[in-house]
Amino acid sequence: MRESCTECARKHLAQAIVISHEIPYYAGDPVDDHYWVCIGHLAEAEAQIQKLSSYIAGEIRKERLKLMAAGKDGAADLALNSLIQMISELAVVTPTAVSTVPASM
Repeated sequence: MRESCTECARKHLAQAIVISHEIPYYAGDPVDDHYWVCIGHLAEAEAQIQKLSSYIAGEIRKERLKLMAAGKDGAADLALNSLIQMISELAVVTPTAVSTVPASM
């Protein structure tokens, strides 16, 4: 299991939000991969936070599975902003877990 990183988890959730807003614009395109990129970012966010909070990881997983069950039409129903807020609050109470990313990256 990788090291947890609150910054990385929030970044992946933010990217999932942006991409989820683009999914409807490509609904008829059979080769569009916005949906799968969104799924991938949710999976990455889940993996990044697992060691710090299995609860938050589970909530991210619920959103990912909800999207996968609903398909592309479910992108509008994702509740990710509250998860970013939860991770931000976790970063405040767990300052050593704020980042494992080197400053040069």
